[in-house]
Amino acid sequence: MKNNHHIFCVVLSIFTCCYAKISINITVKSFKDIDIKPLGDDNKVITQNEVDLFGISDDKLKRGVRIQLGRTPEEIFLKNPTPYGDLYTKFKWQEVKRNLRVKSAKVTEFSKENTILKTNVFINNASEAIKANAKLYKKIENTVYSLWSAEGLPVDDILYNLNITFDNGILKYENKWRNNTFRNLYSSLGVSRRGEVTIAPGKEIVMELTAFKIVAVLEITYEARLIGQLIANYARVYGKYHYWAPSINSIMERVNLKNKIHTREVIEIRSYINPVLNVFDKITGESVPVTQNLIKASVKKEKKKCRRT
Repeated sequence: MKNNHHIFCVVLSIFTCCYAKISINITVKSFKDIDIKPLGDDNKVITQNEVDLFGISDDKLKRGVRIQLGRTPEEIFLKNPTPYGDLYTKFKWQEVKRNLRVKSAKVTEFSKENTILKTNVFINNASEAIKANAKLYKKIENTVYSLWSAEGLPVDDILYNLNITFDNGILKYENKWRNNTFRNLYSSLGVSRRGEVTIAPGKEIVMELTAFKIVAVLEITYEARLIGQLIANYARVYGKYHYWAPSINSIMERVNLKNKIHTREVIEIRSYINPVLNVFDKITGESVPVTQNLIKASVKKEKKKCRRT
């Protein structure tokens, strides 16, 4: 049985050290296409707070050990140090830790509204045709707001990363567990089309930048549990050993203690996506083509400037 403990310890160490911190990567792509990829976990060596939170009293753990191993131990240890030295280090066992990870992430609400962001009107008062670049940009605000459920893991010293990719920028920040936060990102959103628009004399051309204003609500569910091994100390040798190290989860199961605590974070994202540049005649409303000059003249004439309103 001692060898089994060592094997279990190795498996746990591989699982918990892959990522040192929780990161939630959110990509706002298009309508209802929001990609959420959580990575990593958060581990904390158990304290009295977790003992109380999960209800693992000394008496309950001793009873669980008796059910699983057949005899009640004199003492139970959950971490270093112990009265007999650093037993976890000596036997390469895993201290009991609170492990926190993202259990699920989903989009619960999504709405979109086509919005005119900016309009430029070009008026040609000259006697000859003039040209204008087909591009238009607008400074916009992306916002992120997070709110937490009342139930679940209480306030703790846990930091995690949020990385949100928009059409027009990336918002990265570190948040603290159970902090209701508001973050924003100002950036430029628009379209630049290759080529130019030809404006005939006396004509008025409109360039209109539109985009979809979206509101997305995400629900992130975190799961906290206890991992590692407790040490049961028998004053007299039991079997071949004084110390036995069953997993904390198996002992909790023996006495019907729940080893899962769920906490929900609701994240609201407001942004603009899918920008479109429309070019049309102000009077007729007809679309105006954007043309490209494939052959450049060796001698360029100075372009007449157009007036914008």
